[in-house]
Amino acid sequence: MRTKVALMYGFGEGDYHGRAFVAELKEQGMQVVRDPKKADIVVTHSGGCFFLPPLDLNQKFVLINPPYWPGKSLLVSSIEKVGKDFMDFTRDGKLITWLWKTCINIAHLTRYAIKTLTITLGAHKQRFYEALRDECTIIIRSDADPFLSPKADQLLEQKYGRAIPFYRLPGQHDTCWRDPKAYVDIIKQFAETK
Repeated sequence: MRTKVALMYGFGEGDYHGRAFVAELKEQGMQVVRDPKKADIVVTHSGGCFFLPPLDLNQKFVLINPPYWPGKSLLVSSIEKVGKDFMDFTRDGKLITWLWKTCINIAHLTRYAIKTLTITLGAHKQRFYEALRDECTIIIRSDADPFLSPKADQLLEQKYGRAIPFYRLPGQHDTCWRDPKAYVDIIKQFAETK
């Protein structure tokens, strides 16, 4: 039976952003489902980690670049993220692609304004922290991510008294959407562990 994976997008994101990621999941033999309650593995990106379903002991959770940087505001992280994104797309000669993607980001932010406000104001009350207590959770951090502290593994180990599996990959906050293979490789490996 194929592993069922659900994606939970962060603010300003949706199916348009995740299409290459979904294609890679399918390429590697996984089934993508919409309802996270029906998934074997729930994959969140960024603020999507704050909308995890009630934790189920039979599920695994993969948190990609969750916003966790004590002492750093979401506004500062967001400005850094937009700047890094712009630089990456410009360097790759894809300025029009960046403009289109940014317009879609803005449309999502507008459409889901309440979700965005909930993430911003109530992040500390969400299931993200419950998931970190669960031994079936891993975190993937892109090296240049402005939302997840490079010391998050140490900070979280101090907070929870145990090491949380922590993977580091090259790239920035949204690299998982542009080049998903390394992320999906980790997810597939995680799916195969007991």
